[in-house]
Amino acid sequence: MATSLMAQKPHAPEKQAELDAQVVKAMPSVKALAKPAKTRKILVLSKVAGWYHSSIETGKTCFKEMAKVSGAFEAVFNDDSSYYTNANLAKYDAILFNNTSYSQDYFNAEQRKAILDFIRNGGGFIGVHAASDCGTSAKKAKTTWPEITEMIGGAFDGHPWTRKGMYGIRNEDPEHKILQPLKGKGFKISDELYKYKDYKRENQRVLLTIDMEESYHKNGRKDHDHALLWVKNYGKGRVFFSAFGHNEHVFYNPMILQTWLNGIQFALGDLDVKTEALPIPKEHKDFKPQENK
Repeated sequence: MATSLMAQKPHAPEKQAELDAQVVKAMPSVKALAKPAKTRKILVLSKVAGWYHSSIETGKTCFKEMAKVSGAFEAVFNDDSSYYTNANLAKYDAILFNNTSYSQDYFNAEQRKAILDFIRNGGGFIGVHAASDCGTSAKKAKTTWPEITEMIGGAFDGHPWTRKGMYGIRNEDPEHKILQPLKGKGFKISDELYKYKDYKRENQRVLLTIDMEESYHKNGRKDHDHALLWVKNYGKGRVFFSAFGHNEHVFYNPMILQTWLNGIQFALGDLDVKTEALPIPKEHKDFKPQENK
């Protein structure tokens, strides 16, 4: 585990084995919606320089099993920041940031450029939860990386919705292919949900948000627009971001797993989906907190 400023503790081997078994048990329900155009490879990064999430190892098992069961891609895991060069990234179809935090502190300028050029020139990016805790968000980081915040679509700005709560999730785009497992509905989930800054809805297609009617928080954004899952284009590349992934159970939730696989197939270029921005829904735009809790 990389040294971090703050950290949860890694699970004991016995506990981690139990969590991994849950992932393996859940994965057979996941199916690729699209046939890969070729053998796809994803480079998975799980390195941190800030907060270490105890769910990182469960995430690694998740994407390893997803690759094996779905056949949609091969997963290669490498936390050596020096590996992230133009030449090495050219071997892959997408990069996946698995709960990475403060990534600007371990990538130098050349590596940063290589990552963004890779995506801009047609590669894919998948971000999970703390992948957004970098760029312009990390108050205790040694430096900033605003360009990666622009690519991702937003930066971590606190988590008023803490990991032990149960929150309502609004389905913004019921017909979207990525949301196929939701069957047109919203849902509830227990996870730590982020608030974002340097986020503009018009720069991405927001698919899921926090339902303000069910889960308003006084410390949320003033516009009540709390995006949790989105897709966007970045140059010729494709970006899929999920705010879910703090709690371990998320990585063996069949509905989330299928949604993630759909998003991953989009990022890889195998699943064609709509990426045009949607307006903020009337239910959020006209939301009046004083009339609710």
